[in-house]
Parts: sequence; C-alpha cells; structure tokens
Amino acid sequence: MSEDETVTAMRRKAGAGRPPPEVTAMSPDKAWRLAVARAAAEFDDLVASVREIAVARLTLAKLDSDMPDPALYAMTEAADGSRGLVMLDPGFVAAVIEQTTIGKVLARPAEERMPTATDAIMCSELVDRIVAIYEEILTSFNALPDVRGYRYVAPFTEKRAIGLELDDVPYRCFQLKIDLGPGGAKKGRLWVVLPWSLPMSHAEEQESSSWSGEMEATVLQTEAVIEAVLHRFSLPIETVLSLQVGDEIPVPRAVLSRVSLVGSDGRRVSGARLGQANGMRAVRIRFDAPGEGATGTDFAVPTMPSMASMPPMGGAAPAPMAGMADLPPPGGFPAAGDLPPLGDLPPLGDLPPLGDLPAPGDFPAAGGLPPLGDLPPLGDLPPLGDLPPLGDLPPLD
Repeated sequence: MSEDETVTAMRRKAGAGRPPPEVTAMSPDKAWRLAVARAAAEFDDLVASVREIAVARLTLAKLDSDMPDPALYAMTEAADGSRGLVMLDPGFVAAVIEQTTIGKVLARPAEERMPTATDAIMCSELVDRIVAIYEEILTSFNALPDVRGYRYVAPFTEKRAIGLELDDVPYRCFQLKIDLGPGGAKKGRLWVVLPWSLPMSHAEEQESSSWSGEMEATVLQTEAVIEAVLHRFSLPIETVLSLQVGDEIPVPRAVLSRVSLVGSDGRRVSGARLGQANGMRAVRIRFDAPGEGATGTDFAVPTMPSMASMPPMGGAAPAPMAGMADLPPPGGFPAAGDLPPLGDLPPLGDLPPLGDLPAPGDFPAAGGLPPLGDLPPLGDLPPLGDLPPLGDLPPLD
C-alpha cells in the first residue's frame, strides 16, 4: 500500500468525505440538562445529571394540590416584581447538604423531614446558579428564554403562605428528575415554577423602545392644519348674492378676545386672543374652562332678515286693515298745541223720572213672608262637658 493510499484510508477513517454532522438547535430540555450539570460542577464539584424533564401549564389551585410534601419551598422574583416558585424534595436537599458538609453524596435514601432555614440558605446558591445558566444558554443561542431574571428571594415558612404571595395566574412548571452524586447515589427532584406570560427580554425592550421612538418622531413631524376663526354669523342668501367689492361686513370688537382655533375636521381645538407679534398678526392660545365652549365664537349666530326682504305670504300682498287707510303717516300727526279747540259740550237735558217708589210701610211684614217649610231635625247634640274655670275676670268699667 502506497503512502498516498495509506493517508487516504486514514482520512476515510477520520471521516473525510462524510457530510458534516447536523447540529440540533438548542431546546429548553437540552438547556436544562447543561445548566444542571454545569451549575453542580461549579458548586463543590457536585456530580449531577438530569434524568427526565416534564413541562406543564398549571393554575395556582392545581399547583397547590400537586406540591410535594415534605419539600423546601422558596420564592423567586424578577426585576418587574413578578414572582415564581422553586421546590426541592428531600433527596435534592440531602445531596446538597452532604456534598457541602462532608464532601460527598452518600448512597442511602434521604430522610423524610421538613427542611429548615439553614437548608434553604445552603441550597439557594445552587438553585440560583442553575436558573442563571439556563437563561444564559438560551440567550446565547438567540432562543426565546423561558426564564428571565428570576432569582432566589426567601423560603416559605409554611406551605399555605404560597397561595397568599403568588398571583392567581397560569404558571409554567418545569419538573426535573436529577441523579446526584457518583452513579446516582441519591435521586432528587427540582421544580421551577414561573408565570406563563413572562416579561420582555432586554433585547425586546430595546426593540419596542426603538419602535416607539420612531413612531413618536413620525407623529411629531406630521403637519397639522389649524385655522383661526375670528367671527361667524349668518346672512340671507339674497344679501350674500348682492355683495360687491368694497362692501363692509361689521365685526364686533369683542370677538378679538374670542378667536376660535379649529382643526381640519371643523372641531374647535381651543380658544385664542387676536394680537400681533413682530409686526405680524398672531394669536395667543388659551384653553377654555369647562362649559366655556358653549359661548365661543365658533357657534353661528343667526340674524333676522328685514321685513322688506320677506316675501308676501301666499304670493299676495297683505290686505290693509279696515279703517287704517285714512290714518296719516307717522310724521303727519299734529303737535299737542296745534289741536283744535273742542268747543262747548251740548247740554245733558232733563233726566227721565224714576217713577213712584213704594212707601216704607208698603213692604211686606215679617209675618207676610212665605213659609220656609219644615227644617230637618238637628238630632241630639253631644254633651259639652265641664267647661274650664274662667278665672278672675277684670272688672268692667
């Protein structure tokens, strides 16, 4: 075998000519496995590997019923104030305590006991490191992280306090079954529970802020047409059609302080006062107080047409009232001193006789009046009772 053929065979064994291996995209499961292994190795050379991963969407009520007992419960919190939960079973806690205190994980079952505050402090560093590395791995691969900024805060002293501290929202629960120690000396479980809707990442916040800035700049550069309306009034169409160059339209002086600023849609934006600045006409903007717009100048004030311009009713001229045709014009009435004398009034003459009145004795007497008839009986009146004493009356003079 020649040297070239030997090199070719060696290259073939090394994989020459084969397609490059496919690199799978980073997934949450793979990120959790790498995070647990790396964080454990950094924590007193603890050996740990993830055996199984499960993800579930749970409500707070379902989470409360599925919590392991006994277990170590601790609260996590993000920068925006949203809270999560981590749970460690006795096997995970025992492996961390043994590795920290005696330097190795004992191959015996963990004691079923309630964790203490000391256990929580000793496990907090490892839990924080696992979550931080998991976030770093997904971020480095430009993947959407399922954990963003949540860090260990404090343990829960009682299980019932969890429902009081966490918001009643859907949660994403990661359950990791982990082998701890050489050969899986201990079996432990770790739960990472976070709100299902997580806060935006820093990159998303920057993108959103950039879009908001561009949108604001675009809006601020848009032209808005505003007209200053000095005065509005109504005129008959006949008067408008007869307007000629040079005709004057009177404008009240009071409208100088009641100018209306109107947008392109015809709505009143604010009030203003007419004036001048640097030799040019200008308006000073003022915002009307509530209820002031009803008296602004942007309301049309109709004017009554003259009687002469009104057409006759029914197409015929109105008929003059009877007796009114002989009246002189208003300017033709004579003054009070120019009235003619009234002259002597005629005598009234003798009044007619009233006739003979009856004598007073001729009126009928009381007995001569007609009878009134029988009146109905009044019945028995109720007794008046004893009258109160009148007291000492003053003497009559």
